[in-house]
Amino acid sequence: MYKRQKYRPYPGREGQYLKMLLDELHKDGVTVILLIIPDHFGTYRTNINRKRFRMDLQRLSKGMPNVHIMNYNHPKKFPLHNVKFFINGGWSRTNSHLSRTGAKVFNLMFIKDLKKLLKAEQ
Repeated sequence: MYKRQKYRPYPGREGQYLKMLLDELHKDGVTVILLIIPDHFGTYRTNINRKRFRMDLQRLSKGMPNVHIMNYNHPKKFPLHNVKFFINGGWSRTNSHLSRTGAKVFNLMFIKDLKKLLKAEQ
């Protein structure tokens, strides 16, 4: 069994700067998408505290209807088990980038969801 990796919570310095950026974009009325991209299932399983990460993003964007969180890093949303969709994906590997095939599938899903989101904002 591989060592599970803990999530280091925000805000931290990066979270403070992200919050300031989100505040400015909110003031300007800019639509913001915080995108959580898919990881290979092996990386997904060893990366514990995913829920805390999502909750921190929600906390940082609270009260900002212009900020949307789109999470594709879940087996029900994206086929994380499909090894042909990833480069170097596997158990305990920190490098889990999408392959060209995975990027094509992801981009089609993202564009479809983005169209829905932007249409709903009008």
